[in-house]
Amino acid sequence: MQVLNGKRASVGRDKFTELSTIIKISNIIGYLPLNLEEILDSVVLEVYRLFRPYTCSIHLVKERGKMELVVACGPDGLDRKERYHKSCFVERCKTLRDGLPMIVTDGDREFCENRVRHKGRIMSHVCIPIIGGKEHFGTISMESLRKDAFTTWDLEILLAIANQISLAIQRANLFARVEEEKRELEEANREIRKLNIALEQKIKKLETLQMRLLQSEKIAAVGRLVAGLAHEINNPSSIILNRIECLLMEAEEKGLPEEVLQDLRVISTYAGRISSMVRDLLVFSRSHVDRHTPVDIVALVRRVVDTFREDRKVEGFDFPIQAEPDLPKVKGDEEKLEQVFTNLVDNAVDAMAHGGVVEIGIGRSKARDGFIEVRIRDKGKGIPREILSKIFDPFFTTKRIGKGTGLGLSISMSIVKGHGGDILVESEPGKGSTFTVLLPQA
Repeated sequence: MQVLNGKRASVGRDKFTELSTIIKISNIIGYLPLNLEEILDSVVLEVYRLFRPYTCSIHLVKERGKMELVVACGPDGLDRKERYHKSCFVERCKTLRDGLPMIVTDGDREFCENRVRHKGRIMSHVCIPIIGGKEHFGTISMESLRKDAFTTWDLEILLAIANQISLAIQRANLFARVEEEKRELEEANREIRKLNIALEQKIKKLETLQMRLLQSEKIAAVGRLVAGLAHEINNPSSIILNRIECLLMEAEEKGLPEEVLQDLRVISTYAGRISSMVRDLLVFSRSHVDRHTPVDIVALVRRVVDTFREDRKVEGFDFPIQAEPDLPKVKGDEEKLEQVFTNLVDNAVDAMAHGGVVEIGIGRSKARDGFIEVRIRDKGKGIPREILSKIFDPFFTTKRIGKGTGLGLSISMSIVKGHGGDILVESEPGKGSTFTVLLPQA
């Protein structure tokens, strides 16, 4: 191997051309979009145009210490096929093993274990390591069919270009690490958002459970209170009603003035209202389920709807029922469940003062496995959001005075809870409400 010292480059090249090439490569590396493959393609082309060798190629060290051809340029232009230089392990590359540039001018001697033999005999070879700090990135090499084609001056130029390539590789690796960290941060943010959503859902669920627990405790406390109170009121109110009926009969027989009869009728009406309220209180205090039998929920709801269809007071209403086929039965108290659905349908009718459609759907619950759900939907005035959480409270009502006691929904909820089920409500003011009764399958 012969190393030439101080010889100038081949004819046709001057310092201005060499300097222009180095500046151009620097600009390519500094200003092109950060695509390492495009940068290395451009660098190899510029080196090939400057030196006019037989081949010029760049190899980079990949995984497990293996060198791979990234780009080469020869008589046919850019090429990525290993027709000039084989990809092999770093240990077989003297330049990377020693970490030093190398010029070979004696074509009779083997100068590189990775060399591919060509039709034309390679006489000169130059190979420069691409190094960044302690890291060896690869090599840039040239081959020529002429003897003594490369000089130490060429070596200096190639060293400057190799340094530029090293900067480009380090810059690309840095951007790749930044992108990877960015992806990891984005993935972490997505996971955090998922956890936050799950946490919010858990908090809402706990708030709902807490509200229902408080409501159950409230209903139980009120139930104990009204049980005793109802018994105390029931007997006197029954006596009052009986006496008023007797007085009305005697007044009509003795021909008392109409004013007296009218007063007695008013007293009878309000005494009857007291008696009705006492009955509701007794039902409320005894709304727990005593007996469980398999109940055909579709037949039960149809029976409730038929009762409403026969009532002249609800003319102008329609009650279409959509039921899934082959639904399993629910286990419960048929009489108490009938009371629940009668109350919910009655509320839907009250919500639509001028008639309309009360839609009823029955099917398997998608939200809870092993449950049957009955949806009762009206298109009435809806329930304001600020009172939606209070509608199941005892004695809370939005109906006018004398129309309701405020116990209907409380009793219904208590009965359904006694069956191991639940009542859910969705409402939008001006668009109506949907009450969903969930009951476990038998």
